[in-house]
Amino acid sequence: MGLAMGPLHKHYFDGALDTLERIRTAEGLSALSEVLNSAFSRFGYESFCVVAAPTAGQQKFSDKLLLRKWPRGWYEQYISSDFHPHDPISNYSRSQTHSFHWSSVSIPKEDRKANGIMTISSNDYGMINGYCVPIQGLNGYQATVSIAGGEIDPQSEAHAAIDLISIFAFQRLASIRHDMNVPKVLTAREKEVISWAAVGKTAWDTSVILSISVETVNKIAASAMRKLNVHTRAQAVAESIRRREIDI
Repeated sequence: MGLAMGPLHKHYFDGALDTLERIRTAEGLSALSEVLNSAFSRFGYESFCVVAAPTAGQQKFSDKLLLRKWPRGWYEQYISSDFHPHDPISNYSRSQTHSFHWSSVSIPKEDRKANGIMTISSNDYGMINGYCVPIQGLNGYQATVSIAGGEIDPQSEAHAAIDLISIFAFQRLASIRHDMNVPKVLTAREKEVISWAAVGKTAWDTSVILSISVETVNKIAASAMRKLNVHTRAQAVAESIRRREIDI
């Protein structure tokens, strides 16, 4: 017999499942950001950001910042003051495999800029309590989801839910960014033909709808399949949806 789930545990569990579904169906970075803002706010965290691991091609902090909802003015000050290289939370997170509270990070007293970052973020922008979820992949550290707020939910169950939400959100974020970088190859006419195929219309049906010949429909479909590197219209439909060439 399994352990009974108490009301408190069930509250966090149900909330997390609802958020995961909203993340799964989020279309685009703006929609995903709104979902995360709503989810983290329930735990008292008003600010968040997702920062990727540095790569050779990313020289600036803005290149690594994948998603953010920060207090007004903090981003500009953070960039203009070149805070990122001195940020103790960001530096610490890259070596961690488990989530942690900002308060658990030791700040060197001699590092005036590091101490300044923590003081300014807390006193000027209300980022008093912070929590980080490092994201690890097969090749090591990938990113950090960092959240902050004033009066937060201190329950361990709340942070377990945040961990789950953060990991799932990063995977969705990576998928959205990948789709954004996939080049669009179909013409407007090719999209029309494949879209009608997606809803079950035959070549003849499509020819009537578009007022063109069946032969022309087939030529257009063949052209689309070549561009998508597939061999059937069913595959063309699936690949077009995956690449966001068409919507159904």
